[in-house]
Amino acid sequence: MNNVERLAHSFGSRVRYLRLLKGMTQAELAGKVGLSVKHIGRIERGEAVPSFPLIPNLAQTLGTTPLDFFLHFEQIPSPTKTLDASFQVPTSNSYAKPCFAIRLATWALGGPSLKPFWSESLYALLGYAPFSVSPTVKRFLKHVRPSRQEAVARFLEATRHGQADSGMLVEIVTRHDQERTLMLNPDTFRPSLQDPPIPQLVVQDVTDCVALNQTVTLRQGELEAYVLQKNQDISEVAGKFKLEAEQRRQAEKGLRIFEQMVDSSHDAQAFIDADGVIIAVNRQYEKLAGLSADEIEGRQWSEYLIDYWGREDFGGAMRSRAEKALAGEEQGSFHEWRIYRGGRRRYVHVIFTPCRKNGDVAGVVVTVHDLTYFMEIHERLGARERLLQQMLETANEGIVLVDAEQRITFGNAKIGELVGHGVEDLVGTKALDHLHPEELERTHAEIANLRSGKDIRYTTRLIHETGREIWVLISASPIFTDQGQYKEALIMLINLTELKNAEAALERKTRELDAFFMESLDLMIVCTEDGSIIRLNQAWERILGWPPDDFMGLRYLNFLHPEDVESVKRLFMELPEKKHIFSFIERYRARNSEWRTIEWHCQHLEGYIFGTGRDITEKVAMERKLLDNRLLMSAAERVARFGAWSVDLATNKVTLSGQAAAIHGMPEGYAPTVEEAMDFYPGVWREKIAETFGKCVREGTSFDEMMEFVTRQGQRIWIRTRGEAVRDESGVIVRVEGALQDITSLWDLLRRLE
Repeated sequence: MNNVERLAHSFGSRVRYLRLLKGMTQAELAGKVGLSVKHIGRIERGEAVPSFPLIPNLAQTLGTTPLDFFLHFEQIPSPTKTLDASFQVPTSNSYAKPCFAIRLATWALGGPSLKPFWSESLYALLGYAPFSVSPTVKRFLKHVRPSRQEAVARFLEATRHGQADSGMLVEIVTRHDQERTLMLNPDTFRPSLQDPPIPQLVVQDVTDCVALNQTVTLRQGELEAYVLQKNQDISEVAGKFKLEAEQRRQAEKGLRIFEQMVDSSHDAQAFIDADGVIIAVNRQYEKLAGLSADEIEGRQWSEYLIDYWGREDFGGAMRSRAEKALAGEEQGSFHEWRIYRGGRRRYVHVIFTPCRKNGDVAGVVVTVHDLTYFMEIHERLGARERLLQQMLETANEGIVLVDAEQRITFGNAKIGELVGHGVEDLVGTKALDHLHPEELERTHAEIANLRSGKDIRYTTRLIHETGREIWVLISASPIFTDQGQYKEALIMLINLTELKNAEAALERKTRELDAFFMESLDLMIVCTEDGSIIRLNQAWERILGWPPDDFMGLRYLNFLHPEDVESVKRLFMELPEKKHIFSFIERYRARNSEWRTIEWHCQHLEGYIFGTGRDITEKVAMERKLLDNRLLMSAAERVARFGAWSVDLATNKVTLSGQAAAIHGMPEGYAPTVEEAMDFYPGVWREKIAETFGKCVREGTSFDEMMEFVTRQGQRIWIRTRGEAVRDESGVIVRVEGALQDITSLWDLLRRLE
């Protein structure tokens, strides 16, 4: 059965129940509301749904309110299997209290790593715009009736220290003078698994619940009086028989409906009899627990819960609340995160409701509400709220909310810096009081544009607490109520003071840059995309011997080495694709006919090429000599079987030269740890090298040792290894450097000479 069909059946059953209480037939009801008897019958059977205009007419005829047709009543639960013969469903109190949606909010009381905060729902309950005021206990107590403020304050303090065992019902007056009733339930949560639990309150608006319960109670009394008055006209015997028959029929029907409702409920439910035996569970309970009904029903509730959750967990809130409900003392509940079988983590609200028969406790209904989805949403919203708050507080722009009376209702830290006041001192003040007097007339015109629904953007001046003028760029957007009335404006202010100062300094910087261009020690050039020279600095004459004026108007290629001309031409052809800095090296003919090698770093920008060149003629010559020396050194290492190594003490990694890696029998680039490198020394030699290396690291002593060594291929050789400690600027040993030489041939020669 889908939701629409269930609603139709519930509505029809309620119409039929109220009609019978009025003592009316279907024909009488049909005549008073202007429908056919057949249509009334279809409505009562759930086969048709009345139109919205018909619902008030039905309510008036049956002496009730339209809302009464849509109430869902919790009935005394009935197990799906046979109960104890002594258990019977009460006939006069088959319906308990009405259930309907309750508005929820949260209040984190704060902890070592989290400031106190209210959720958006709590701001709305108290009549504030979200995050417009500080979430303090003092502000909340202002809304509590004076006679209850002291008790509520004690309850909040107990909750903050984790000493509140149960909730509190609090009557408040909102900011809009609305009287509401709130239920405060103590709870805790963790920002992360590593953080300690932080106290919080789950706030429920139960105003409508209390009022509706009072209305239902009053209506029930009126209906009972009406039934008694009607029954006075019937004979005692016939009336008693008819009443009993009707009650039995209604009870049996209600029991069948209730069984279907329980079994198809979205909540997990179980029934425990007075002896503590689990009589029945519904399908949702089986699904949540991961067990079949046969594995649960018939077991003692305490034995089952100990087996499922463990004795330590069972001994907490679960046991005490269940025992109180079985004793008939009170309804108990708790809510928390739990891990069910299969590793499923669920947030559940567990309720233990005692059931009575002739005043005695007949059992307990256990209802488990799975609130995981809502808690995950709540956690995500909380994280987003904290992220938004952090973004606002760390923004480089000043952000304020200004209401319709031009009073500041919110400001971040940056706006406080702009005017030189703390944020708390700023909230509540008039925004126009912080403007330069000469800017007021224009600002009033911009406010008028805001009120008409336009976004505004303009520059203006603020007055700092010290009297300084602060130039800002204001961007503002209006916010309207659902009724289209102007409510407030969100304003962002960007500090332009430095920009204004920068404009004044720009011309000076331009002159300085021009002087830098001309006096730079490196060659500097500006030319067009085809190589025509626009501007040169004085370094051209100092490095190449040509005065800059001799180059003006000539093409860049005229002074290149013939072998470099083609490569430079190709470079200029690719210029449209070069959007970043590019580098190249080319040779120039100096005035004394020498060829100088220049290294260029250039950028192509808006049709021009800007370049900086450095004379690297001597550097190139030195690099050629260095390359020759490296080739000689590499040849010497191979001939002498000599290699270098270095140990970084921070990473414990060994860097080997190519020849050192070859001695190890490993490819070039092999980088072992210190421990892995020591494994190449067999037996006592490993202990010897470990002791020698350790002393070098601790005391900074150098070493020079001859030891036996085993390559990766298993070949035993003799090596000479030398090392010394390297210290940083503060004198701390950070590295050990040394050399490794294969002296096997020399060792064998010495042994033969012996």
